[in-house]
Amino acid sequence: NTLKKAFLFNKVLLILFIVYFCIPKVGLASIDKFEIRVLDIVSILISLIVLSKIRLKGENVIYLSCFIILQIIVGYYYSSILSLLYLFRFFQYLLLGYGFYLLMMSSYRLNFLYTFFIIQVPICIMQYLRFIPNYDPGRGILYSSEFTGTFGTPAELAYFLIALVAIFM
Repeated sequence: NTLKKAFLFNKVLLILFIVYFCIPKVGLASIDKFEIRVLDIVSILISLIVLSKIRLKGENVIYLSCFIILQIIVGYYYSSILSLLYLFRFFQYLLLGYGFYLLMMSSYRLNFLYTFFIIQVPICIMQYLRFIPNYDPGRGILYSSEFTGTFGTPAELAYFLIALVAIFM
């Protein structure tokens, strides 16, 4: 029964991460300078699933609480109430990173990698040949010979690939 739960947990993570990394960062709404994206919905689902695997010790809860309070104070000073959204996104990315680590340490890592590259490589080739545009939320739609896959910039794609190498080292 525990083994079935682990496979189900990893299979759900696999599907959600394929969706997360293989669709562009399309915005739904913007609040001041903070953009809410389709991927935020997917990442919230991933975060909620990953939270079920996290067990914090008492002293870590105190450190985390102090960090959150400090971030709220500093953020409120510089960005008013909008800082809460940035703090939320920061924790969202931390949970995404941990969830991705869990997926890469599971038996589904090769399934993810094969699917990821089967989706990304043709998109990158078509972008390089200028058949399809690059989409970056900051720059908009751009036809150029740089390839980004479903990531916003070539740098973001490179950071992801470097992170993959680091995980496997």
